[in-house]
Amino acid sequence: MSDKAEITVAIPTYKRNDLLLKTLNCLKNQTYKNITVYVSNNSQEIKDIEEIDKIKKKMEKENFHFHLIHQKTNIGAINNLLFLLSLSKTKYFMWLCDDDEISTKCIEILYNDMENHNDAISVTPYWAHLIKENDFLLKKPNVYISNFKILRIINFLYKADDAFFYALHKTEVLKKCKYYNFWSINKNIINWAYPFLFQLMINGKVLLASSKEAVWY
Repeated sequence: MSDKAEITVAIPTYKRNDLLLKTLNCLKNQTYKNITVYVSNNSQEIKDIEEIDKIKKKMEKENFHFHLIHQKTNIGAINNLLFLLSLSKTKYFMWLCDDDEISTKCIEILYNDMENHNDAISVTPYWAHLIKENDFLLKKPNVYISNFKILRIINFLYKADDAFFYALHKTEVLKKCKYYNFWSINKNIINWAYPFLFQLMINGKVLLASSKEAVWY
């Protein structure tokens, strides 16, 4: 395996330090190791900054390293996501929020699927819906696999699914997508991610992971 990271995993965080530690641990335990991890903290409270700094030191002692940015002002959730994307210089990119985890083989499976399908711009894992504590229902997200752009568009309009926001993406394609700032009245109607994902989907296929061992929790 090359020493050069092929995947950037980006974690926006805000006042969920215990959950952030769980998210980082799930990355530490991935079977695929060739990743660069960024954490962007949107809290300016001294307590949060100190706790996250302690987490970083703890993880480094366990030989897991990540880049940490403490934002000087709260730039908001969406801007934090886009800021993290701007840092990526790798072939592939994925977001992982501070209250999410992925299965141990997830990145390895998604990476292999991307490498085996040049026409794919994203590969999304299955996702686990929590029924009750330690009881999950595995769900299959809607994907857009047609070779024809118009059919992918029809499928997206008929059954839009924002689950593939947390897919593994081709970085260069993802960076071409624009975030459109809607009038405030529309913010209560439209999930901002859908117009963003629509742009991504029209550029190529969005595939489902080849194995149910790739799960996003």
